[in-house]
This record gives sequence, C-alpha cells and structure tokens, in this order.
Amino acid sequence: MMRLNMRSLGLVFLLGSSITLCSARRSKRQQQIVFGLEDPPVLGYKLDGTVGEYKLEGGVDVKLSSFPDVGLSLWSKTSRVLSGWNVSVRGMMNLEARQRINYDIIAKNTEKDSAVQILANTVNTKPTLNQIQVRQGFRKLGGHIIINPRYTPGAGKKMEGTVVFDRDDYKLQVDGNKEVQSVTCSLRMATGYTITPTVTTKRDFSLSVSKALQGGDSVAATLLPNDSLLVTWKEGPWTVDFRSNVDGFAFDGLTVGVRRKVGFFTAQSK
Repeated sequence: MMRLNMRSLGLVFLLGSSITLCSARRSKRQQQIVFGLEDPPVLGYKLDGTVGEYKLEGGVDVKLSSFPDVGLSLWSKTSRVLSGWNVSVRGMMNLEARQRINYDIIAKNTEKDSAVQILANTVNTKPTLNQIQVRQGFRKLGGHIIINPRYTPGAGKKMEGTVVFDRDDYKLQVDGNKEVQSVTCSLRMATGYTITPTVTTKRDFSLSVSKALQGGDSVAATLLPNDSLLVTWKEGPWTVDFRSNVDGFAFDGLTVGVRRKVGFFTAQSK
C-alpha cells in the first residue's frame, strides 16, 4: 500500500495537471517551445489548455548552465475564478532535488483591487511557509494608493511593506522594514523621460533616468554613486544590459548582458 504524504500530493498536483491537459479531448490546448538567452540560457516546453472552468498549464524548463550538465525542472499551474477571485496554484520541482516542491498561491480580485500571495514549499513530508503578502489598492486624493505588507516567517523572520501613491505624472513610493527605509519619487515628463531618485535611511542614493521609445521599447540608466552604472536597452524581445563599476568620477570595466525569448514552435489543437 502506498503512503500518501505531502510529497505524494505535490507530485500528484504537478503531474496530474499535465496528464489532464494531454487527455482532455474537449479542451483547447496549445504547445510552445521557448528558448531564452539568459544567464544561464533556458529552454522551455509549455502546454496549456482549459478543462471546464479550470485553466491548466504545465511544462518543463531546462537550464543550460554547462553542457552536458543541465538543470531540469517540472512545473504545473491550475487556475479558476471563484466568487470574483482569480485563484491560481503553481507548483515547481527541480528533478535534481525531488524531495522539495515549491508552491506559489495567488488570489486576485480586479474589481476590489485586492490580491493575496502565499509562497510555500514542502521538503519530504514537512510543509514550510516562506512568505505571505497582501496588496490592497483604492482611489483617494485624486490618485491611486496601493498598500502592500509582506511577512516572512522562520529563521529570517521579517516584516516589511510598501506604500505607493500614483497621481497623473507623479509617483511616490515608500519601502521599509526594521533595518532600512527608502523613499522613491518618479516624475514622468511629456517628452517621454522619467526621472526617479531614491534615498534611504542609510544615506544611500540612486538616480534613474528612462526614456520611452516607439513601439513599447525603452532605454534606462541607473547610477549608484561610488558603486555602478547600469544602462538597460529594451527593443522588442531583446534586452541588453551595460554595467560598469563607478569610483568617484572614474569608470572601471564594462559588462554586457543580452537576453531574448524566442518562440520556436507553437501548435494549437482541439
């Protein structure tokens, strides 16, 4: 007789959605193979479809860190709308550490401008809560206010939060925990530029300047004095990062990173 434990339930969740996707004749299914030029590069296979009121997704991600050594992970996601809340449960398992399954549980309500997220995992038969966060938005003072408290239990117990006020072309964001707090102000200009300075209670300062380009493309530069300068250019599916160390007015070295996600194969069936 097989013992049914938390690990078994997790495996059933991960594999069950994929099996249902493949066997449900009345559902619309889509397959997709994606390759991402990341660090390390990722090759992924995704299968999604609907069965009744449920949306099911599943796939395999392969991290090509150093061939022939690869990192293989299996994931599955189930979503459904319940009383106005879009609820989803996503599970992910690295096949090199099958005793651990990570879970991402999200509930969103667009009408109420509310969301709840729970991050957890199971190792063998022991469940662990990693983080819980709540997001609540509302309209006040002629703008949009978002309150986002987050709680991390366990050995690294931490309570932190974010408050955002967005109105017209101005945005004010306050982040904080027990150790440090920060204030970020953003000014969106008619020319397409956005200027964003950030200051913390530890006297750290950063300045970001971004420019919105045609077609949804953008370029942004972020300066951390006596630390680094990062320039990010996004054009279509491409993202290019240029990073240099900064010491006073001197720049030392240049690192370039390129990322792109490419859909090689997409197929639909009924």
